[in-house]
Amino acid sequence: MEEKTKELQNKIVTGQIDINNQELFVSSLFKALLHDLNSRVKVRRENITHYMLNTGDDIMYLEHKGYDHSKEPAQNTNENYIYSKVPRCLVDLNDIEVIEDQVTNPYIRGNFEISYDDELYGMSAEFRRMPLKVSVDLKYYLDSFTDVLDTVQSIISKLLFIKTFKFDYMGETMQGSYKMPTALPHEKNITFDGGTTDQKLRTISLSIEVETNMPVYDERTAIALDNVIKTTVYNPEFGEENEE
Repeated sequence: MEEKTKELQNKIVTGQIDINNQELFVSSLFKALLHDLNSRVKVRRENITHYMLNTGDDIMYLEHKGYDHSKEPAQNTNENYIYSKVPRCLVDLNDIEVIEDQVTNPYIRGNFEISYDDELYGMSAEFRRMPLKVSVDLKYYLDSFTDVLDTVQSIISKLLFIKTFKFDYMGETMQGSYKMPTALPHEKNITFDGGTTDQKLRTISLSIEVETNMPVYDERTAIALDNVIKTTVYNPEFGEENEE
């Protein structure tokens, strides 16, 4: 194990292993955000499921319907599938911005975990705290005006003002926060000609900004956790401090 640790440390220090690209930070952040929203926003006392169509198209929708790629596309119908059921919230990830005036000096030492040859190793390295701001759009689809009022009340009572959530990244616990807008407008589709086939759903569109801090490690300073001095203990017998 000690040889493997030295081998891993050498590969990190020499740049053969990029410790800052072992896990997707924004992906972990976004999953934690969806989980937090799923647990808070309700309509008729039931949680509203938040989805992200992360492919940017209808591939996931079609595959769920059992679409055969060898066939010609057919006209879309209004079946109540997982990505079109009501109530629901479609979530879209937009800009990822670095908050430059909050960037810290890269001389703080932090810990992280990394997988190497099917083993998990604890390491330590100096890192810079990189503040991020992520723009996210939320669009709720609801059946009735009563459900709109119910959802708005749930958002006001559960999500105003700043809310925080936690998530894991490289073995460490990170924290994110977001704030709902105080204006909660709703839209509706009303047509009186009787010829439209569009669903007359009520919708609520919101934009939020999620803030967090991403650690960016300096691979040149990486060492095994076994070599880190954690505490110093004063020994009165020798009049000096012993390292542990």
